Amino acid sequence: MGPDHRAAYDAVRAGEIGTVRMVTHSTTSAPPGWSEGGWLADHAASGGPLLDQGVHSFDYARWLVGSPAVRVHCVAADSPAGPATYALATVRYESGALAHVECSWAHPEARGFRLGVEVVGTEGRIEWQLDQLMGGVLHRHDGDTEWWDVLGDLEFTRELRAFTDAVRAGGPPPVPAHEAAESLRTALAALESARTGRTIDLTTWEPL
Repeated sequence: MGPDHRAAYDAVRAGEIGTVRMVTHSTTSAPPGWSEGGWLADHAASGGPLLDQGVHSFDYARWLVGSPAVRVHCVAADSPAGPATYALATVRYESGALAHVECSWAHPEARGFRLGVEVVGTEGRIEWQLDQLMGGVLHRHDGDTEWWDVLGDLEFTRELRAFTDAVRAGGPPPVPAHEAAESLRTALAALESARTGRTIDLTTWEPL
């Protein structure tokens, strides 16, 4: 997550928009081509965009809301990129807040990676979009397209520093392991919901 995500979190914690009632988080792109051996394209191995992209959305929404997820419902569609490569999930939290998560690998490569976020509270809202999450793209007349990626500048240095500082100090980690596990469980439940058409009760459901 970039500094924009952190700024929104800080504004929420400062009470600037009241109590969070709804988070919308959208990440859409072409199929990722950078995984070793193309393993991301194997839905059975990677879980598709719900695990590649959606897990970060679930994690961020949980962080903003400050309350555990209790229910998730998801619908997904196949595309030429593979099975369940466009997905919409709705999550309800213990506090009563909702999150709406959109993730996709079904878009053309020339469109780039796009992100949109809206946070609605009882006293205001915050929204922002990253229309092209890249430094640029070179379309050669003959040959491969070259992307100039700026993801490395989006707070990853700060994240790595916080982690290494925690390791050197003997803890605690900047993000508790149970929060990461909870976000992964929500993403896996979304996959199960998309597969079965059922709403998943996260207070009782466990992945197989």
